[in-house]
Amino acid sequence: MSNEIKWFRFFHRPVFRNFRVIFIVWMTLAVMAGISKYMHGESSCGNYLTYRQVAVDLLHENPVYTSEHVLYGPVFGLVMSPFAFLPDWLGIALWLAVLSSALFAAVRKLPLSKGQQAGVCWICVHELMTASFNMQFNIGIAAIIVSSFVLIEKEKDVWAALVIVLGTLTKLYGVVGLAFFLFSKHRMRLALSLAGWAVVLFVLPMAFTSPAYIVEQYGDWVQNLIAKNAANNTHTGASLMQNISLLGMVQRIFGTGEAVVLPLLLTGAALFALPFLRSRQYGNPDFRLAILASTLLFTVLFSTSSESSTYIIAFAGVAVWFVRQPQPFGAWQVFLLIFVMTLSSLSPTDLFPRGVRETWVIPYSLKALPCALVWITLTVQLCRRDFSPSTRVPQ
Repeated sequence: MSNEIKWFRFFHRPVFRNFRVIFIVWMTLAVMAGISKYMHGESSCGNYLTYRQVAVDLLHENPVYTSEHVLYGPVFGLVMSPFAFLPDWLGIALWLAVLSSALFAAVRKLPLSKGQQAGVCWICVHELMTASFNMQFNIGIAAIIVSSFVLIEKEKDVWAALVIVLGTLTKLYGVVGLAFFLFSKHRMRLALSLAGWAVVLFVLPMAFTSPAYIVEQYGDWVQNLIAKNAANNTHTGASLMQNISLLGMVQRIFGTGEAVVLPLLLTGAALFALPFLRSRQYGNPDFRLAILASTLLFTVLFSTSSESSTYIIAFAGVAVWFVRQPQPFGAWQVFLLIFVMTLSSLSPTDLFPRGVRETWVIPYSLKALPCALVWITLTVQLCRRDFSPSTRVPQ
């Protein structure tokens, strides 16, 4: 019996390491969550209906950004077009199945052992269901970020560039895939591919509409993003369900206004970038995986647009970080995982005390706290640990 199996006792049982079982669980939870919301009527399907409308408006050359809730680029309309003209129940089911399948496939391609891949899947399963209940594209964004890392690892830089540009021109979050640029063995090819795909995807919607219309829609998209960011920095009413990030948590705990956002962003960006100075560690797979985990967490913790369902991205980061910790797990690592699963994952559910949720968790964006502690711990590790294989504790 390998040391890895000894330490991953939960996944030692064949059923927990059977990827057919995991895939069926993921698909069932995702699709059933979506159908359950559909059964409650159109008012419960707001996100999907917004996504569908982007495709409909784009293909009919109607103004896409008449609502401040439309935060997706024009190319997103093409992504949604295969689903937009289906009956809603079928479109929702296929939409969530495709998104969940994409994330599952991305995790399966990570340079992890089967037990570690299974661990990532199980750690993410509840947040996958949360994002599915909201019919969120964030599942796809998590898949895009992980896939961009995987493709660079596999030296498929042209396709990595496509994924990064696609993510950027749909919900901006995909731009963080550029964090893996320095890990590429073909940086010139990757840079040229990024430029090429940016042109192709910018122009592609023009094949179905007029160039002037698409240029105008991009301008309106930017204005919507600016307005949404400003709205997310308020602290009352419906906005309490927005900016569930490290930024929002600090603002709400200390009662600060928008002025604190830029200093926090700059500090976070500096801490995120600091490990990249350790260029000698680039050749170590564990260092690169730790950067992937940091990127996934940073994307959510430092975004004023983070919602509860955005945390499928952060949870992928927590999972990758945890399964690659040296064995045996330390008490701090175990505590952090339990803290994340309890406060970050379960706090929006009925399994969590309602009084605590409504009095403390929601008003102060405390869902971000455990993930922030993981990111800080990970950042310290990235700055101090020697990730070379000869120094790793055997797994």
